[in-house]
This record gives sequence, structure tokens and C-alpha cells, in this order.
Amino acid sequence: MISKVQEVPAQSGEDMLCYDEIPASPPLEVLAGMLAAARTYESLSSCGLELGYCEEDYARVTLEVRNAAGIVVRTLGPAEAVALACGESLTERGEEGAS
Repeated sequence: MISKVQEVPAQSGEDMLCYDEIPASPPLEVLAGMLAAARTYESLSSCGLELGYCEEDYARVTLEVRNAAGIVVRTLGPAEAVALACGESLTERGEEGAS
């Protein structure tokens, strides 16, 4: 963990912080999130699918499930996108969000 912080004069005349110790790895909750994301990626990839997004306008972004040819096979709403990001599979969601 970061335990010591000291002020070191910067060349520009401003003070800057210097960390004596940097963690060897991210916090456990970050590692767990990265593992969930990797599992989701592997699950989709093994089915020949990938995720992408489409900006319909400045206020709306749609998450798209695409096949290997880049054809959109399904769009996901916000709740489905969050569930997928948390490690839930597309099949667990059923066809309720299918387009």
C-alpha cells in the first residue's frame, strides 16, 4: 500500500507529491471486475460474438452484440449492459432484451 507521501519541489516552482511506495497490484475489487470482464469477453468470443456501441445522438449510446462479420445480432439496453459487465451471460437474460 502507499504509506508515505512527501512533498518535493517541482522545477516550475510548484510543490508536487512523491509516493515512496506504490501498490504491487490493484485492489481486490478491481481485480474481481477485471476477471469478470475477461470471462465475459471469452464467453462472447467463443461464440463468435463481440461488443460494440453505436452513438445515436449525443445523449444516447446503444450497446450492440455483433457477429464475426460485424453484423448486429442484438442490441442491449442499459440494464442488460450492466448485467453483462457484472458477469451475467446473455443467455441468463433470456430474450427479454432481444431486438
